[in-house]
Amino acid sequence: MLLSKKTYHIGYECSQTVIKIFNQSILYSKSPSGWSIRFNNGIGVNVTTKPLFSVSNGYVKSVKLGKYYIVKL
Repeated sequence: MLLSKKTYHIGYECSQTVIKIFNQSILYSKSPSGWSIRFNNGIGVNVTTKPLFSVSNGYVKSVKLGKYYIVKL
């Protein structure tokens, strides 16, 4: 199949959409605090309204852009 799209609703106002194009996957996740997109090769970004921290190292992993925080996945 050349193109397919499946959406899964997870909890309140949260969803994940898997889009497959030519056997490559794109995962788009949406929640009240932000969204993320991840490609088949594992590269992606996460955009939230709250900063993300590394629990093991104790430092901020996100970059602030206006009112949003961006993290490379």
